[in-house]
Amino acid sequence: MTYIVKRKFRGALGDDVDNAEMASLLQHIQSTAPTLPLSFDDLTVNNLVVKKTNKIPVGTNKYPALNPSSTAISSVIETKNIVSNNLLVTYNCIKLADGFYMMAYKDNDSDGHVVTFAITESTGDIGATIDDWEFAANDTTNSVKIIKISGTMYAVVYSRSQAANRIDVRTFTVSDVGVITKSFIEALILPVTNDEPQGGSDIIHISGDIYAIVYSERASVNPSLGVVVTVDIDSAGVIGNAVVDSLDFATVSRGGVSIVRVGSTDFYAIAYTDNNRDPVVVTVDIDSSGNIVDPITDSKVLANVTAITGNIVRVPETAFYAIAVSIAGTSGVIYVVNINTSGSITIKGSGFFDTNDAETSRILSVRDDLFTVVYRGVDNDGFIVTVPINSDGTVGLIADSLEFNTTDVQTPFILSLGGDKYVITYGAVAEDDIRGATLTITPSVESAGFTWNEGSNLRSFDENGIERKYVHYDDGVLNADFDANTILKADTDDTPVALTVTEQTVVGRQTGGSIAAIPIGITDDDIVEIDDAGVAAEDFGMFTANGLKGVSIVTYEETVVINQDTVVYV
Repeated sequence: MTYIVKRKFRGALGDDVDNAEMASLLQHIQSTAPTLPLSFDDLTVNNLVVKKTNKIPVGTNKYPALNPSSTAISSVIETKNIVSNNLLVTYNCIKLADGFYMMAYKDNDSDGHVVTFAITESTGDIGATIDDWEFAANDTTNSVKIIKISGTMYAVVYSRSQAANRIDVRTFTVSDVGVITKSFIEALILPVTNDEPQGGSDIIHISGDIYAIVYSERASVNPSLGVVVTVDIDSAGVIGNAVVDSLDFATVSRGGVSIVRVGSTDFYAIAYTDNNRDPVVVTVDIDSSGNIVDPITDSKVLANVTAITGNIVRVPETAFYAIAVSIAGTSGVIYVVNINTSGSITIKGSGFFDTNDAETSRILSVRDDLFTVVYRGVDNDGFIVTVPINSDGTVGLIADSLEFNTTDVQTPFILSLGGDKYVITYGAVAEDDIRGATLTITPSVESAGFTWNEGSNLRSFDENGIERKYVHYDDGVLNADFDANTILKADTDDTPVALTVTEQTVVGRQTGGSIAAIPIGITDDDIVEIDDAGVAAEDFGMFTANGLKGVSIVTYEETVVINQDTVVYV
C-alpha cells in the first residue's frame, strides 16, 4: 500500500531558500523503504524529481498546507458590543436559526445570563441585541453551558454556589428570532459529592432524549472529582426525575472539561486537567439508553505540563481527535490522539498554535485538515490562528494568524456562521463589555491538486483532496490513438479504447452487442437511410442499393394500379 510522508530537507533545498519558499517535500514511497538519491540541487524520490527552485503545490486534503495563503484569515469584518458594561465571564454561543444566535455569560454580580443577538451570515454584519435574561439572579453562577434540545427548546447547565452548592440542568424556550421565554420549564439537580460546585462543564446529545453532562467538582480540599452523568430531556423540555447513570471519570479534575463522541461508536472522549495540572484524555462507554460502563475504558496523560485544557474535537472522517491546551506564559499546544473503535487511546503528535503565551483556548474544525484556535495570548490580547493537522495525525506549522482584539480579552469562543464566515464571542475586560467579532477564514487555494508520475502510471489528488485512480496509459488510450473521426468508448469498466467512425457508419449498440460503428446499408443488421431527395409524405418505400426510395401510388377504381408504367396491382 502506498502512502505519503512529509519531510523537510533544508540541505536539499539549499540555505539560500527562505522559509516561505521552503516546500514540504512530498515523498511517494512504496511499501518498502525507498532509496533517496540526494544532492544539494535536487531530490529524487522514486520517479518524482524536486528541485530547490520548484514550489511544491500545497493545500489539498492529502497534502495539508504548511503555509496557506497569507490572506486565509481576513481582517475583522465587524466588532460590536452584545452586552455593555456588565461583564465577568463569557461562555458558549449557539445558533438559534438563520440570522439569530444565543450566548451565555456571567455578569458583574456573578449572576447567570443568556443573551440573543442577530448576525447576517452572508456578510458577517452583527445586528442588534434582541433579548437578555438573568436566569440566576442573586446567586454566584459558574460554568454555564447551553444546548439546543429540539425546535425552540433549550437546556442550560450551570452551578450555584451562593444560595446553594449545587449543579442544575434546566429547560427553557427561545423563539427562532431570539425572544426568550423568561421562565424555566423543568429543573434537575445533579449529584455533587464535594462541598463546592463545578469548575467546568459540557453537555452532549447521546441518542433520543438522552444527554451526557461532564463537570469538574471544585472542592476546598482535594479530591475535586471529574463526573459524567446521563439525563433524560424530551422535546417538550421535560427532564427525568433523576440522572439515568453516573460515573466518576477522574479522582481529580481541575477546571474545564470537554466531551466528544468517538466516531459512531458508544465511546466518548473526555478531556480535562488532572491534579498535577497535566492535560488528560479518557474514554467512557455510554450506550444509547444512557447506561455508563464502570470503569473508564482508557486514559492517557498528554504531557507533563502545567496546563489549562481546552476542548476536544474530532478530525473529520478520521480516528484522530485534537485537544487545545494552553500553557500560561509559555505556549499553546494542539495534541492529537488516535482513538479506535474499542475506545483505546494512542498519542499521535503535537504542535504549537502559539510559541509564547496562551490561555483559555478553543479549537474548531475549518475543513478536514485545517483547524482554527482562538485564545487569550500575549499581553492578554485576543488571537486567532489556523493550523493544519496532517493525514498521519501530526500537527503542521501555523498557517495564518490575526490579533482580533488588542486589549484584555477573556474566554474567546468561535462559531461557524456557514461558508467562510465565523464569529468570535469574548469578554473585553478593559471595557467591561461582551463582544462579537466576525471574520472570514478561507482555506488556501494555492493549487488545485497534485499530480505525479509513478512508473508508467499517472496518479493525482484533486482539489478536494480525493485520491483518483491510476491511469494505466500503457494499456489505455493516448493522444496518438485519437486519429481523425475517432471517439472514446468502453465496453467494460475502466477499459477506455478509441473507436474510429468510418464513412457510412453510425455509432450505436444493438441488442446483445457492444458499442460499434454500425454500417448504413440494406443487408442484415444494417441501419437504413433514405435514398431519395424527393420523398414525400404518404409515399411507399422501395429498397434501392443504397437504402429506401419513395414511390407514389396512383389508383384507378376497379381497374389496374399503375406506377411509373409498371403494373403493381390488378
